[in-house]
Amino acid sequence: MIYLRVLGPGKLAEWHAFHAAHKSQFVKERDPVQLEKAARDSKLFVLQTENGDIRGSCGCFEYGEEGDFREIGAVRVLDEGCGLQVLLMSVAVASEWMFDIPPEPILAVTAQDNIASRTNILRTGFEPVTSLSNARLIAMSLASLNPDKVYFQFPLDKAEPGCVSFVRQIKYQGFIEKHGRIIPVQLDIPLAQLL
Repeated sequence: MIYLRVLGPGKLAEWHAFHAAHKSQFVKERDPVQLEKAARDSKLFVLQTENGDIRGSCGCFEYGEEGDFREIGAVRVLDEGCGLQVLLMSVAVASEWMFDIPPEPILAVTAQDNIASRTNILRTGFEPVTSLSNARLIAMSLASLNPDKVYFQFPLDKAEPGCVSFVRQIKYQGFIEKHGRIIPVQLDIPLAQLL
């Protein structure tokens, strides 16, 4: 059984330990202040085993003075090829849509050569973009788009028919299945109570 949970501020040491033990060239370190805010706002999600070992992570990070710009990031899943990355990102998008609708589309960024993440970002419902507003670039401290990265945004009008419906389906069926592999999943998150 895999449990999808919110990781609160008192548990950030677990987040850091997971990322230190399972480094990836594709997952950048997050600003500590930004990470603490995401934890306080219940925007850090983890996949845990029954004994509490973290098997995956994902967060929704805010940029700008008012937090108008959001990015889904720090996505790291150890059990690859099972649909768990799509589940984590879907939960992050659905939670934003249900609890704190951002005024701007949610962003996801990955390296050009990270084919698996690019595929999963698209499966989640994100769409590729080739430009970002100046306000978003400034909020994210970017002079311009990095040519080594691929940028995606999630159209907010697709959240309910896409991510929310997918998360609802997982809640009621109690498992995720891909390539003939079935993984029991329990959603221990506030969003699950609303679905």
